[in-house]
Amino acid sequence: MYYAFIENEKINGCGQCPIVNEEFQNIEITEEIYNNIDRYIWSGAEIILNPNYEQECEQKEKERISRLSLTKREVLLAIFDDKGITPEQIKEKLDERGKIEFDYANEYFRGNPLIDALGNALGYTSQQLDYLFTNKTMR
Repeated sequence: MYYAFIENEKINGCGQCPIVNEEFQNIEITEEIYNNIDRYIWSGAEIILNPNYEQECEQKEKERISRLSLTKREVLLAIFDDKGITPEQIKEKLDERGKIEFDYANEYFRGNPLIDALGNALGYTSQQLDYLFTNKTMR
């Protein structure tokens, strides 16, 4: 037997035996739902497929990527390897605020707007920048 545990009108886990606790409602589920519980939600009356599952996964992935970081060295070497331009040439493409961040940052987070500004100035797409922060290279 498989059970989903409902607490405060949300699925709060699953297991193979019920929870004996007044705060939880135990709903019997199939093995398929049990093995893929993250794809389901509690509708208030039953467990249903989450119609927003794909969008929520995409949003979580965007949030994960925005928290990725690289050292200044890793960023500069990746750009140099890809475009053959030096840090001085990169700096010339930034506005005054960008130049300050560029000079004084030791680490860059993907979610930092400077990264998008730098990418745009160098002709990189958002997907290419995501690739850089995921793989530490532009290729």
